[in-house]
Formats: sequence, C-alpha cells, structure tokens
Amino acid sequence: MKLVFPDATSFRSLIQSVASLVDEASLRFTPSGAELVAMDPAHISLITLKLGTMFFSKYEVDQEFSFGFNTSFLSKVLRFATKGEPLEISWESGSTVILRIQGKVHRVFSFRNLLITSPTVPQLNLKFDVKALVDSESFSRALDQVSEVGDTVTLSADESSLKLAAGEDQKLEVEISKELGGLREIEVNNKSSSSYAMEYLMVVTGLSKVSKEVRLQFSENKPLLLDFTMEGANVTYLLAPRLS
Repeated sequence: MKLVFPDATSFRSLIQSVASLVDEASLRFTPSGAELVAMDPAHISLITLKLGTMFFSKYEVDQEFSFGFNTSFLSKVLRFATKGEPLEISWESGSTVILRIQGKVHRVFSFRNLLITSPTVPQLNLKFDVKALVDSESFSRALDQVSEVGDTVTLSADESSLKLAAGEDQKLEVEISKELGGLREIEVNNKSSSSYAMEYLMVVTGLSKVSKEVRLQFSENKPLLLDFTMEGANVTYLLAPRLS
C-alpha cells in the first residue's frame, strides 16, 4: 500500500480536528478511498472523514487496510510539514506504517499500527428547519470571537442572516449575512434557536484552512450538522445540543 497527499498541511488540518476529540483513531483505506469515523468519549460529537482517491496525488491500495494511530502523536509529526510538502504513507507487511514528509529535508517516521475499533454509527434520518451555506472562514472567525465571552454558543437564523451569540452578563452576537457576503445560501422552514458547547465547536475551526464553505443545518434544540467539502474529500461533524 502506498499513497501520497500532495500537501501534508491539508492532512494535518483534518487530523488536528480528530485529535481534539479522541486519543486514538483508525483510518480505513479501500481501493475506492479512505474513511475515518470518531466519536468523543462523552458521545456528544461524531466526526467522519471521507477521502476519495482524487484527494491523493498517488493512491495504490489493492485491498482494505486500517491504519490505527495515536492522534496526538500524529499531529506532532505533521507539525514538521510546511505548505506544499507531500506526505507519503506506505505499508508492506507487519505492524509498521511508514510516513515520509518530502521537502528540502526528507523526514521518515515509523508508526506501530494500532488495533482501533471504529464506532458503529446508526443510520440517522434527521430533518432540519435551518439549512445554510456559509463561507467557512467567516464561520470560523465568528466562533473565535464569541468564544471569548462564553462556553456556549447559540445559533439562530432568519431568511437573510445567521447569528452566533454567547455570554450572559457580557453578551456578544455576531451576524453572518447575505448582504456582507459571508452567507451564501439559507433556507428557514421554521425560525429556530439552538445552543451547543463551545469547546466542541472550536474543534472544526481549523477546517476553514482546507474548505472554503461549510453547509450548516440545525433545528430548535436539535443536533447541529456541519458539512465541509473540498476537492475529493468531505468532512461531516454532528454535535448534540446543550439543553438548559
């Protein structure tokens, strides 16, 4: 098995989001692409990475193979990469997976392949009252700002804007609107407001580096679904509401 990510920093952004939720994860490779599913220990959030073969500059996988790893250690390894440096992952036999970061300095890391069981995810049939397509950088910046005043963020929407609010005695509300360009599309079947734990939402802010847009869906006191799409890949993030 051998595959190459053309830019190691893009893969790093994906892994850092996973590392914020779990200590260990497993990336399953098949001839048609790769997938990672992880759920935090409290079962509040669920992240799914789907990487098609187009996401790689080289993809040689003849049979299914799972790469189990410590997420914190892999994140540290990937910090050595700079933008534009390719990352190669290879395996021939045994329990060792080799990672190579290729640039002006060639770095080779050996990983013991861990046996990690991915969570079993039931088929979900969720219907949402609010559906919005948002510039991911605007969404990330809004989260960063409201995180300064509270540990819970409340989302609300109308036909022209999406609002993020946090804080009690000192409250901050940030609006992302069509008029200012941060909001690309919005559909509101019923006006809804729902609150979520800030620490779990901050997990996905780094994905704005690899995805230009995020599709956001929620309903009154229901889970939040975030969908980040990039060329050849997709990341979905499901977060349970914080109920008062």
